[in-house]
Amino acid sequence: MVTFLITLILGVHTLVNKILGPQVNAAMSIGNTLSAETAVLTGALNGAFAPVITSACGAKDFELMRRMAFRSCKFGLALTLIFALPLAIEIKEVLHLWLKEPPPFTSELCLCLLACVVMEKATLGHMMAINASGIIAKFQSAHGFFLMLALPVGLVALLIIRSVWSIGIALVATMAMVVLCDVWIARRAVGMSGMEWVKTIVVPIG
Repeated sequence: MVTFLITLILGVHTLVNKILGPQVNAAMSIGNTLSAETAVLTGALNGAFAPVITSACGAKDFELMRRMAFRSCKFGLALTLIFALPLAIEIKEVLHLWLKEPPPFTSELCLCLLACVVMEKATLGHMMAINASGIIAKFQSAHGFFLMLALPVGLVALLIIRSVWSIGIALVATMAMVVLCDVWIARRAVGMSGMEWVKTIVVPIG
């Protein structure tokens, strides 16, 4: 998965630099940095929930595994939103304090990348449960396929629209497909209901 992510980031940056220019590429780099820092806190959830989910799966206690997986989704999404929402609301002021004169379109790209981080955390537990079930190869292949779609989708959007919003929307749309892929695979592999995910996590936190 690391290889897929590195290829995706390099590929998208190459497209942006080639079509929209180095200023927008610099703005995207800043957006990547900001979104990565926003997601740091939720990384601790992996250490807290992953052992419990894995041991429950090994003991064939799938009810506990699913319950803990949904709980990690809820906590991960809530913690990310605690930082992402205020940051999104005051993004222009934050960038001005940080960089004084940020490159053009930095705030727009930051908003799109923050949305991607929030969406990714909505299925944090799904990824843990799938990894615990042992079907890692199939899961990462499907995950990587949808992530790589950002390149052709972004290229088409850039060639047609030639706007910074085109690459941002392409990234958000691709992440939405990744999230739906996680939900679908988790339902088939470990019985995590998509409707329960919507009712217990997406709707209450939304």
